Amino acid sequence: MTKNSWYFCGLLLAGALGGSLKAEGPAPATSKAVTSDSLVAAKIGDAVILQKEILDTLNTAMPGILEIKNKNPKQFELFYDFVLKSAILERLFAVASAKEADRLMQDPKVKNALESTRKSILSLAYRNDVISKKVTDEVIKKAFDTQETPEQMVTIGMILVDKEDIAKAIVKELKKGVSFEKLSKSRSIAPNKNTGGEMANVPSSSLPPEINKLAVGTFSDPISIKGKWAIILKKSSKKATLEEATPVIRAKLETDATKTLVEDLSKAIPVVIHDMKGAPTQEVYKLPSEMPMTPAG
Repeated sequence: MTKNSWYFCGLLLAGALGGSLKAEGPAPATSKAVTSDSLVAAKIGDAVILQKEILDTLNTAMPGILEIKNKNPKQFELFYDFVLKSAILERLFAVASAKEADRLMQDPKVKNALESTRKSILSLAYRNDVISKKVTDEVIKKAFDTQETPEQMVTIGMILVDKEDIAKAIVKELKKGVSFEKLSKSRSIAPNKNTGGEMANVPSSSLPPEINKLAVGTFSDPISIKGKWAIILKKSSKKATLEEATPVIRAKLETDATKTLVEDLSKAIPVVIHDMKGAPTQEVYKLPSEMPMTPAG
């Protein structure tokens, strides 16, 4: 399964499983505004969180999420509420710490952390500056026009349950002709079960092969997702427009450009990797793909 497989499904489960909305892979080098609204989402003391901030965060973490806003408002509200509550938590601590700033700033650990943060911000700013000059709208348009496998916008339904045997029993009922929507409402634990667990306009490149191989109107066998079990129905699939495909194409181009940048930098700036005993090795540095989730062996 690819690195981004089940990412959208993971977002769908955020409310039920307490998942994180943190995006995988490098952050986009550019962030275009998704709304001109200046509406307030929340106030924490004198601090204000704008709805635009929440929508921008959602759009960055989950390209295409704004399509859901109009087509499935209740589902969108689940995602919006999750990000908003996370932002409020962060601001609560920020407001409280501001009152203790002078004292806290005397702590050597805080000073070191601030210096580390400063370096991280500059590092990200450098990367974003370089990548944004390489991944332009013209480059994205050319990639869209020449893509070998056109991006599809897929609408799926999902029934989520706790145990595999329950999922298998549901599959049997589906094969007997019982409505997917009916079973979703009565058996699923997903937060959007009353809408058949629907997630609309999901970019096909963000879905695992198991779903992309499904014919429209067919459903999957039980699939394990974050310790739960899901049956996925492929409801529809259509070729993505340039606007729909842009977030996905941009992310891929930025990832590729970042890899090239890292290769160039590691050639210009000596990088020597040492083994666990502290001895230098001949290993050539490469951009890490993803963090291993479980110990090997």
